[in-house]
Amino acid sequence: MQRENTERTRRETLKYGSTVAASIGLAGCSNVADQNATPTGSGSFEVCMEPNGCHTLAGVPETYVVYDPAITGMMIALGQGDGVIASQSGRYATGYLEQLPGVTYEESGVGLMDGGAPGKELFYELDADIHLIDHHTAEGYFEFSEQDIEELEENVGPFHGSWMRR
Repeated sequence: MQRENTERTRRETLKYGSTVAASIGLAGCSNVADQNATPTGSGSFEVCMEPNGCHTLAGVPETYVVYDPAITGMMIALGQGDGVIASQSGRYATGYLEQLPGVTYEESGVGLMDGGAPGKELFYELDADIHLIDHHTAEGYFEFSEQDIEELEENVGPFHGSWMRR
């Protein structure tokens, strides 16, 4: 029996339904992006994320210090892997990247935790545009006080990240 043109197969329904759902999701994401990144003038913008509050950035960051290897993976996925200048161990599991056409990543080799907790001096030496590390991680793993973090944010770059895992 031949189906009529007005009937849809289950596959077609899922296909069109998924397209509509993705469109709605993207519309929602663009609304969130508008709420969380607010232009403040002459190329600068404000970025807000809990638990770190808001930071004004002079432009799009080019260099990043990360702690969580998952953030390194996200930066690679966003085409910003070259900007990662230091990470937790300085190494990243790159074996699977060779399977992805056009995706490369060169490890910085700078490990934040090499030889124990890093001192503030390392962050001054790295001089990153932004530290994709939340305050709680910096306090817990780097033994920084809130005053240490505020000093580095004022003199180097903001600590702006979230490592909420639970």
